[in-house]
Amino acid sequence: MNLKLKFSLAVIILISIMMFLVTIMVLDFQKRLIIERMETKSIVLVQKDINELSDRLISITALVLVLGVLGAVALAQFFTRPLLQLRKKMLKLQEGNLNVEIENKNLLRCWERLECNKRECPAYGSKDLRCWLIAGTFCREGIGSEFAKKLGDCRKCVVYKESCGDEIGELKEGFNIMVSNLRYNLKKLEEANREKERVGRFAILGEMSARVAHEIKNPLNAIEGAAAYISKNFRGELLSEFTGIIKEEVERLDKLTTGLLSFSKPVLPQKSFGNINELIEKTINLLKNETKNAGITIEANLDRGIPHFYFDKGQMKQVLINLLVNAIEATPPEGKIVIFTESVNSTLRMHLKDTGIGIKPEDLSNIFKPFFTTKTRGSGLGLAIVKRIIRSHDGKISVESREGIGTTFAMSLPIREEP
Repeated sequence: MNLKLKFSLAVIILISIMMFLVTIMVLDFQKRLIIERMETKSIVLVQKDINELSDRLISITALVLVLGVLGAVALAQFFTRPLLQLRKKMLKLQEGNLNVEIENKNLLRCWERLECNKRECPAYGSKDLRCWLIAGTFCREGIGSEFAKKLGDCRKCVVYKESCGDEIGELKEGFNIMVSNLRYNLKKLEEANREKERVGRFAILGEMSARVAHEIKNPLNAIEGAAAYISKNFRGELLSEFTGIIKEEVERLDKLTTGLLSFSKPVLPQKSFGNINELIEKTINLLKNETKNAGITIEANLDRGIPHFYFDKGQMKQVLINLLVNAIEATPPEGKIVIFTESVNSTLRMHLKDTGIGIKPEDLSNIFKPFFTTKTRGSGLGLAIVKRIIRSHDGKISVESREGIGTTFAMSLPIREEP
């Protein structure tokens, strides 16, 4: 029942009580006057009854006035109590307390009210019964977004309406939503500030790394040339073994310095009109020998309806190679790698899934960080470069992984048919 209807019913009941009292008094006087007139025609008695009626009307008026005042006070208490509660919480919020919340005893369990059996929904069985404040809920046959972006639909939902009750209830819930938004945005701001500091540190580190890598390049070339000369002009099993080790390590250091230089000095995408599916197929063929030697199969489920669009073919090829090489190294023999593409609302969605060993939960949040690696001989720059390239194309990349089952990288890129 909304607030307007509650107030209207209260006023109607109060007026009805007053009218009922007046009617009883008038009918009683009328009955007595008729009886007395039948018994006598005394003007004195009629005058006496009129005086009595006057006194009673004054008494009724006073009673009605008292009832009206008491009713008004009761109504004021009824309607202002939640507003005073809201004011108290608002004052605490102004003092910097972000944990304030107005209790609502009418909250409904959405899965019970809607008879929903989607147990995978984050709101199902949640201790926080406010499903409109939970991100990623499975509402209206779809997956809800962040809570701040799905409130428009939630306000139309029967669960929200019945949980709020009336306009004052909606006002209280609006306050709770405002506080939740404030907490959420402050958390995002803190994360952004930390990210800014981290990026600043990496910018300095990147500049230093670029200088060091540049200085290492020349000695590496000299070492590689010397090892090649020794291997060519001198014979010996032990000598060949040592020169082979020198050559292998020089190649590893050269890859590391090349990665440092490319990461510290990123090149802007040189976009051209092309077909992403063709690039994926060419990259798979490029790694055919590696997959064959590893006993792994690559399956491509490509959406042939994806239109040509502008992207940097060289950089996207680097993304695919880095991800595929990681997947090949993580997948045991007879395993499978699946690449999936589709076009949704002018956005390319691409998934690369393997049946490998997976990534430990504690490592998932670090895999895109520069120099983080779980390999004994890795540089830790491959996935950092991948993320940078995807972001330079205004895209997004995420990862899901379960140990012993496999890993899935999900990417999205805007399909732009104009440069």
